This record gives sequence, structure tokens and C-alpha cells, in this order.
Amino acid sequence: METCPYAVANDCTLLQVWYAVPPGIHRARFEKLAQELFPKDAASCANFLRHKTVLITPALLRHHAMPVVTVGCSSCFAYCSYC
Repeated sequence: METCPYAVANDCTLLQVWYAVPPGIHRARFEKLAQELFPKDAASCANFLRHKTVLITPALLRHHAMPVVTVGCSSCFAYCSYC
């Protein structure tokens, strides 16, 4: 998981949440789904997901039976849950 390069200081009173797809066999499924959802971007660059120009909601991932991991930080305490 990559961190945002623009976040220099964090306010611990804010809730921060990240969503991720577990690596391994799910990576190929995720990349195939992204290519199907964004065919123009996929056609222009084989690594278009690295450009971070598309958004895929956790609900859409779950709709396609893709496991989603939720990682968050609230009041400077980190938690992780598998959905």
C-alpha cells in the first residue's frame, strides 16, 4: 500500500481509511476487472493503474466478488478488517 506523497503532517483527530485488494491470486483478477472497466486507459498504457487516475469503489469490487481489506487510522490507532 502506498502512502499519499502530499500528506506531510497528519491530524490524528481525522479518520483515515484505505481500501486494498489482497495480493496474490486476487491481483490478476483485480487488474483484469480494471481493464474491463477502463478499456481506453488500459489500451493506452499496460500499467495504467500506476498512474492513479481511476477510482473503483469497494462496493463495485464486492459486486464482482473481489475481497476488500479495510485499513484505517482513528485517533492515531490503526485497525485492519477483512470484508
